[in-house]
Amino acid sequence: MDQTAAERLSCAIGVLLDRLHGGCQTELFDALLDLDLSFTQARVVFTLAKHGTALQINELAEQLGVSVATAGRNVEQVMALGLVHRREDAEDRRIKLVTLSEQGQETARVYESVMRAQIQTFVQVVPGEEASLLADALNNALAGADLLAADSQDFAR
Repeated sequence: MDQTAAERLSCAIGVLLDRLHGGCQTELFDALLDLDLSFTQARVVFTLAKHGTALQINELAEQLGVSVATAGRNVEQVMALGLVHRREDAEDRRIKLVTLSEQGQETARVYESVMRAQIQTFVQVVPGEEASLLADALNNALAGADLLAADSQDFAR
């Protein structure tokens, strides 16, 4: 891909993400404010939802890009709001495992449903032929990105 095409694609994707994100920002921020969550606390909830299973505090810290102490403080605060559970590992009591509570899972579901609704709104205005071409292009790009990610993981080993 030449530089001009890459710049145009980057710009178009940026605008698309801005529109998708902008369309749901108000609802999402209102929901976060209602729960009295900071940005990092919200990231704790969404990271746990994305992961799907219990995470050790140090694993959560790594995924959030924060220190273990910062992750631990945020887990404490989110736990006080009833969004997560923390328990000791059955085999090593020094290890603390964090999972979403039912309320935390519901919070993540609300976030996901708002995002999906925004995507659906966007998709409905894309004409049929362009929608098909866009879907093919995005699937190809995502497959290429998956290959790049796998290559970089192999390289890091």
